[in-house]
Amino acid sequence: MVILEVHQAKNGEVLKDLVRVSGEKRLSRTGNKIKANSVCKISSPSTGGSVLAVLRGIEQSGEENFIRMDGYLREDLGVEFGKKYEFMFETKWWYRFVWPWGATDPGYKISSKIALISLGLGIISVILGLIAIC
Repeated sequence: MVILEVHQAKNGEVLKDLVRVSGEKRLSRTGNKIKANSVCKISSPSTGGSVLAVLRGIEQSGEENFIRMDGYLREDLGVEFGKKYEFMFETKWWYRFVWPWGATDPGYKISSKIALISLGLGIISVILGLIAIC
C-alpha cells in the first residue's frame, strides 16, 4: 500500500483509462514491481473504490508521490483531486481481457465485443464443420 496525492491526467490521456505512477511506487501487494503498460486493479482502501486501468510511469522527476488519473477514474475510485489516499495495485493475467468491457473509451469496448463475437462464431464454425464431416 502506498499513499499518493491525486493529480489530473494530461490532456491527451483523458478517457483512456490510464493511470500514471512513478516506477518506485508501482508495486504489487507482495512488493513485486509492476511493469509499465500493465492492466491493473487499482483500489483505494481509504474509499473502498476500485477500477481496472492501464498503469504507466511518470516521466517527470519530482512526481514520485503523485498518481495521475482523469476525472472519470477519480469518480469511480471515490477520490478527490489534490488529496492524499492509500492505493493498492494488483495485476492478474485475465485483467487484460476483462478491462476493455468496462473501459471508458468506446473504441476499447467495441473492439473487445467484436473479438468475443468472432471467437464465438469461430467455435460454432468448428462445431458445424465437425458435424458435417461425420
